[in-house]
Amino acid sequence: MKGVVCEVAGLTRRKELNGKRGYIQKSVEKSPDLKYVVNIDDMDVIMSNKHMHKVYCLGLPCEYYKCEKNTDNKVMLHTVLSQVCSTEFYVFVRSNRDYTMALIVNIAFFEIALHKMTTEPLLRIYATSKSQNETKIIFDQVCVHPPCDHVSKPWYVDLSSNEFLDMLSRFQSCNDAKQLRALNLQDYS
Repeated sequence: MKGVVCEVAGLTRRKELNGKRGYIQKSVEKSPDLKYVVNIDDMDVIMSNKHMHKVYCLGLPCEYYKCEKNTDNKVMLHTVLSQVCSTEFYVFVRSNRDYTMALIVNIAFFEIALHKMTTEPLLRIYATSKSQNETKIIFDQVCVHPPCDHVSKPWYVDLSSNEFLDMLSRFQSCNDAKQLRALNLQDYS
């Protein structure tokens, strides 16, 4: 179970943690309820299994990941979108105080993810440290081979069920590259 990504739900005492995602570090109690130590935002929290939803992880080879220091989100998005086909790829942009990251996701991966998910589609899309020659797309409950410097740089994007399904339906209903590019830009306006 170590490393499995989960989303917190249904807490009544620590409501601020509901909706947050973390990963399991270890199990601490088996009865009466299964409990785990979960790392959420670099904080360890002991949590019952009943308050954790499974999150599926989609790992992309490092060629689909770009991270630059001191770059504006819109500049990064425009740069990457000008290099990909908008009918086949969606570009996610995320930043922290020092770095901006772009994840380039082939929409075919969304279809694959949808068919492999057995419960509600909570999805984490992340970059791996491996190249296309070393690994294929990774679909699992854990983040495998995250970038070694992932602590200081953004390296994943979390999607809720609604975001994921809206994005999937967007690509199923539209095949116009200009319109899809405009919608991708609009998502970050």
